[in-house]
Amino acid sequence: MALIKAIANQTPKPKNLPADVNSVFEFCNELIQTRKVSDSTFAEVTKHFGERGVVDLMATMSYYTLVSMSLNVDAYPLPDGVAPELAAKH
Repeated sequence: MALIKAIANQTPKPKNLPADVNSVFEFCNELIQTRKVSDSTFAEVTKHFGERGVVDLMATMSYYTLVSMSLNVDAYPLPDGVAPELAAKH
């Protein structure tokens, strides 16, 4: 829960994350921010999940990116009375 709050609030990640969770966070963050992943980050996430797991992780990231872009382009509205969980950052 602390990691989710940190991501939502764009604050530093908690320091006490399990190693596998930290490796996923670092991998995803690095790939999103730089459009590439360092050898050390790749090695760390692969150590926990294997190469197949890394491919699955990238596929999941790609799917959610596609969905979010599609919803943004369509300007799909939230149901009446529902507030957005995250504030848009411009």
